[in-house]
Amino acid sequence: ASNPNQSERQVSDPMLSANIKEADTVEDLMLIFDKYVLSTEFALGLQKMCQLASMENSNATQ
Repeated sequence: ASNPNQSERQVSDPMLSANIKEADTVEDLMLIFDKYVLSTEFALGLQKMCQLASMENSNATQ
């Protein structure tokens, strides 16, 4: 049996794409992810990843 979520994921939502392109901040993206596509835990994980990446970038520039 295939996962029903996988077939849904392959359908591209033009509204979703537009919202992602218009997002100005990580918070905007998190709200979009949470609303449309991802579980809260995965969205939180992505947010943490962004925070860690920006910390690493600022460490590298100092």
